[in-house]
Amino acid sequence: RKPHRRFALLSPDVALDRKGTPYVEEVNANGAIIGTHQRSGGANDVFTDDDYLLHAFSILGADRYPRAANYSDRLEAAIERFCDYWGRRDDTPHAAAADDTTDEQQQPRRTRPRRPPGEEGIDHPEAFSREPCDERHKDELRRAVHEEAHAGPHWYRLYPPIACFPPPAPEPNHCVRDEEGASWWPEQGRVTSAMRAAMGESPMDSLVYAFLHGIDTATIHGVPQVPGHGRWAPRHFNGLDGNP
Repeated sequence: RKPHRRFALLSPDVALDRKGTPYVEEVNANGAIIGTHQRSGGANDVFTDDDYLLHAFSILGADRYPRAANYSDRLEAAIERFCDYWGRRDDTPHAAAADDTTDEQQQPRRTRPRRPPGEEGIDHPEAFSREPCDERHKDELRRAVHEEAHAGPHWYRLYPPIACFPPPAPEPNHCVRDEEGASWWPEQGRVTSAMRAAMGESPMDSLVYAFLHGIDTATIHGVPQVPGHGRWAPRHFNGLDGNP
């Protein structure tokens, strides 16, 4: 039997002090997502939003990802290119490429990974630990893309954070690059390499992070990937609100 994917719907209550420091007061685990209507009606307008719950189950694959057949060929091709690139990565001191730069003592510097074919213009973050792609890794990459494609209008991935990929010209480029070369949406909460190291990523975590930050998966499944703060009014980024 295949292992079940475990999940939980948690609702943390957070309070902020005068300095903006957050404190978790409690974490509710009753599985109900509460919403309010746009009109001002106080407690009388509170309701349980079943649509959120239905899309949560879609993310988990309860309906077997019905849109997957529409993009499976593109997805498998992207995974194969990425895994070929991942398996060829070697940035040990004794494996410098011919075009590597050297310092004054002619010691090879750490090489930057080569991009998969078709993704030469995309910056692939360095992984802290890695292992070759096998079927277990490929299945995890497939699931990550399926989850994106079936998340609906309410959900978006928190981690790995959604990368910002420049649109084709002449569309305006809203992406912002940080000092590490990672590309982010405006006003998006950023994850640095120091944060990733502190979290203790597993080799699988690093592989999935590199895939999702190296390949524009929206071009695979056709669903725009925009973080939550760019989806809802009044903070739309020139109409890029995450809706197909």
